[in-house]
Amino acid sequence: MNAAIAHGPVDRLLPLLQNVRRFGDAVRADCPLGHSSRGSLSVAEGHDGRALLKCFVGCEAADIAAAVGLRLSDLFHAPITCATPEERKETRQRVREANWSAALSVLALEARVVLVAARQLKYWQTLDEDDDRRLLEALKRIESAANILTNVPLWRPKVAA
Repeated sequence: MNAAIAHGPVDRLLPLLQNVRRFGDAVRADCPLGHSSRGSLSVAEGHDGRALLKCFVGCEAADIAAAVGLRLSDLFHAPITCATPEERKETRQRVREANWSAALSVLALEARVVLVAARQLKYWQTLDEDDDRRLLEALKRIESAANILTNVPLWRPKVAA
């Protein structure tokens, strides 16, 4: 989409992101903050048109906006001044649903990473440093997704850095 014809905050944001893919009502993209996680940023549109962002690595929305040359206020149509309790409840539900959709996508991808590592280990093939780093990243992303889906952190063993 051409930024010149963009109307809403999501329309302004998406052309500034890399590897944008749609998953139902949500959109996944690479977070612009430069970490190695692909597809870690979920973007959805709130009922009032605001851009809802969730980075599964843990980046803040203001930092994400700044990385693409926007301000946090650019993620909103206009100041929200008279939202009713029902509208706020509906917005919270849309955010939860967008996060659930993104979390399930993350779980599907990262489960494959864990499966590949498990198969290597099953056949006594060692993991090199890159494989080990990617496996640890997958475990962190699975934990982040699980927190969104359950609000309960997963237990995982402490791993020496």
